[in-house]
Amino acid sequence: MTKISKISVFATVLITVLSAANLSAQDKRPSGGSVNLTYSIPQGQTLAYSLTSVITQQMDMQGQSVMVLVNNKLAYRAKEAGKQDGNQVLEITVDTLTITAEAMGNSTGGNITDVTGKPFKMTISPSGKVISISGADNLEYSVEGQQGGNLGQTFRDILPTLPARTVRPGEEWTDRDTVNRQTAGAKVFQVAETVNKYVGNETINGIQCAKITSTINGTMETTTQSNGMDIYIHRPTSGQATVYFAIGSGYVVRQDVNTKLSGTIEISGPASMSFPVIMDTSTRMVLR
Repeated sequence: MTKISKISVFATVLITVLSAANLSAQDKRPSGGSVNLTYSIPQGQTLAYSLTSVITQQMDMQGQSVMVLVNNKLAYRAKEAGKQDGNQVLEITVDTLTITAEAMGNSTGGNITDVTGKPFKMTISPSGKVISISGADNLEYSVEGQQGGNLGQTFRDILPTLPARTVRPGEEWTDRDTVNRQTAGAKVFQVAETVNKYVGNETINGIQCAKITSTINGTMETTTQSNGMDIYIHRPTSGQATVYFAIGSGYVVRQDVNTKLSGTIEISGPASMSFPVIMDTSTRMVLR
């Protein structure tokens, strides 16, 4: 396999797996009272978000060190569109979407216009869990030199999950989640445990927010194909997250997530091989 074809394969794998987030902080004194961490976007209000992620993947392929850098940028708007069985319906519209990958002097991807300006409905529970995302799976996009995706993959886990109840300062809770998902060209199985803590309040750009910190641990397995090869990726995951949630308004103001994956890529087919991989991801989603 040539260097260029190797890069194409692994940039494709990285985009498939992950395609599936300048504010000042003030008033860092802990809150003295309880807050309700329930999603309830005000009627008639449109929230505009920017989500950026930087993914660095380091691989050692038969003694050759390969670095892949992926940058994703997404700008979207979420508008309250009614209630359904106690859940909230949102209308989502993508303003811009950019996905690029760089490796060994080669660059692929760029600005994606296939899905911009096309609205779809997303229904979320009071905890922020996506109940339905009708129409988003049909909004597909292609990425130059890489495998494409759809907006269903992009938005299915875009919001942090909250307890949908009142919590006290210093209170902790644990979330356990298992994901078994078929994405564009890949199957993903993930188990994660997240320990969360409400640590107090901060004012972000004039909005009084509850600050929640999280510690993430879990495992992920991905199987996919590229150029006639079967590719299996398995690795443990760990990370930290911080969410700022508008008190009394029921929406995310900012979310920062940093994760690290350290595992193995196994390839079977004409070019059978196995090698280690380390992936660092930094994501920020912020209210514009």
